[in-house]
Amino acid sequence: MAIIPMLGAGIAMIVSIVMAFENPLWILEAIASFCSFMVCAAYYEDTVRHLAIFIKLMAEDALSE
Repeated sequence: MAIIPMLGAGIAMIVSIVMAFENPLWILEAIASFCSFMVCAAYYEDTVRHLAIFIKLMAEDALSE
C-alpha cells in the first residue's frame, strides 16, 4: 500500500515521456512526475513505518471492541 503513490508517479512519468514525442509540452508534466517520484522514494521507508503503525493501531482498536 505504501508503494502505490510512488508507482503512480512513475507510471505517469513514463506515459508523459511517451506523449512528449507528439507534443513537447508533455515534458513539463514528465519532469513534475519525476520530482514527485523522487520525493516519494526519499520518504518511502518513513511511509512504510507509519503505515505499519497505523495498521497496528487499527487492528488493536478492532480487537478491543
